[in-house]
Formats: sequence, C-alpha cells, structure tokens
Amino acid sequence: MVIYWAGGEDLDFPLIGSAIVQTVRRTPWARTSIQQPTGGNGLCKSTSFPGGPLTTAWLSFQMQCNGSETNHMFIGLAAPLSSKCIGISASSIGTRLSLSKYDGVTRTELAVEGGNSIASGVMTRYDMQIINYGASATVNIYVNLMLVLTFTGDVSVVGMTNFDSIVFFPEVLNNGGNFWNFSELVVADSDTRSIVGLQTLALTGQGTVNNWTNNTYTNINGTAYSDASPVSSNTAAQDQQFNVTDPAGSVVYTVLGCAISARMAKSVGAAISQIKLGYNQGGTVAFGAGATKTAPAGFNTLYQVDMVNPITGNPFLQSEMNALQLDLQSA
Repeated sequence: MVIYWAGGEDLDFPLIGSAIVQTVRRTPWARTSIQQPTGGNGLCKSTSFPGGPLTTAWLSFQMQCNGSETNHMFIGLAAPLSSKCIGISASSIGTRLSLSKYDGVTRTELAVEGGNSIASGVMTRYDMQIINYGASATVNIYVNLMLVLTFTGDVSVVGMTNFDSIVFFPEVLNNGGNFWNFSELVVADSDTRSIVGLQTLALTGQGTVNNWTNNTYTNINGTAYSDASPVSSNTAAQDQQFNVTDPAGSVVYTVLGCAISARMAKSVGAAISQIKLGYNQGGTVAFGAGATKTAPAGFNTLYQVDMVNPITGNPFLQSEMNALQLDLQSA
C-alpha cells in the first residue's frame, strides 16, 4: 500500500475556514478532530498530496455527527486550488448516506444508499474508493468496513480533471443546525479498510540534539497551532530534534508509513530559506521524501509522507517507533 496523504490536525488544513479543533475522536489514536460547526463559513481544505493529483484512490476517515443533517456535503476529494470535489454527503433523509459531486456552487447527488448509515453521536468509520475519476468512474463507499453504496457512471465535474486534497464543508451551505467531527484521514492507493488507525505522534520533549533557538517543545506542540513562539534557526545545517508520543497498545502491527507536518516560515532578511524534515534513530539522522524544502514567506504547512525509513532504506518497523525522534535541519 502507498500512502498518498495522512493527517487530521489543524495544521494539516492550511485553508481552515471556520473549522475548529475538538476532542471528539478515538483515543489513543487521534489527539483531536476537526469540526465544522453550526453557522460555519468557508471551506476547510487540506495540504496538497505531495505526489501530485490523482484520479484513482481510497479515502478513509473517522466521523462523528451531532444531529441529523439533510442534503449536505460532508467531505470530498477536491480539485487543485478549488472546492470542486467528489465525496460523501447526507441525502434528503438525514440518516441516509449519498454520493455527491460539487461544482463550487451546487451539490449534485449521484446515488443514495438503501440503508441508514449516518448515526448521530456515534464515531463511525468511512472508506471511499474512487476508480478512474471522470465520465466512466466507479465509486464504492463503506461504513464500518461494510459496503453500503456503489455507483458506476459519470462523476465528472466541469473544470475538475483530478483531485489533490481533502475538503470539509461548513454547515451554512445547507442552513442546518448540526456539526460533525473528522479525524484519522488517510488517502492511499489500495483498500484502506485494512488500516487499523492513524495515530498522532505529537512532540513530548526535546530530543538528543537541540541547536535551534527557543526550542522548548511546548512552544510548538499545541493541539491548536500558534505562530506566536516559533522554534528558529538562521544557520545552515543545524539540527533540532524532538521526542514524540510512543505508539499506543501492545498489539503487533505493520507500520505503513510516517507523515510529517511542520508549520514554518522564512523571516525577512533570513540568511537561510530551506528545511529538511527527517528522523533520528539511535544517533543516525536521515531525511525523508522530497528532501530539502523551501520555507514559505508566511507561515504555512510543509508536509511529507515517508513509506520507508530513510535511515534503513526499509519499511518502518514497530520495534523502531518508540525511540524514533523527529529531526528538523536548517539548510
């Protein structure tokens, strides 16, 4: 399995709209959820998939609704630089899930399930498979791992040829009075129902090497991001490492990959402008997919997904995870 994108905290959604951080989630998997509240406005849109736009993919997530919404788009896989998308919605019966597309103005319903899969107040697992987005696509939607809807036909949206991000829709689009919480979002190339969960490994302490200024981990590990007190460096090749949460549970599992989200910026007049995101494993440091990244002029999220451990060149092992540290290197 290839993970195209994985996330679920607010820094994974630079276009945040009115969405807010909440604690409605599965513990110990996620630290938080992203909620689209009653009376919200503005789309919530994720960072772009680092590998580029797609036409075939699986989307997996956890969602909990509060109340029963009707004729409402919940979540979609969206076109680059746009809110146009294909995704999961509620039908005219609020408990009944539907497949819809959205052209930036209007939601068009393509298919409705026969059952009633949307349950208020219950954390629910959703998986959506899109095969060959366009005029001859197939879409399958699963709830709690069971198939509830399948559609074959034209799912195309005018001006949308592929998708490269995730969007959540604010309640105000349909004038209801409910809200919903999203967490543990994964986009992959194959059946995501095999994924047990996505765990947030947040910063828990300083690591082995601490060369950046203002490097107290509590300055940058909040459940809601803040740009007020950043860790910083103005010297190339300086490392800043942090310990992270140990993966939960004693069960045996396979690590499919690790994603790093880092909200960063380059200040005016800085001597350096780039960053490497990677890992320290037992004193050996290596950097992951995409290697050196350019820091934006204003704060934004830099993101990467690593399917292999760059230190070993092999998939991450469960036995490596507890000691693994996050490494940021100025460049």
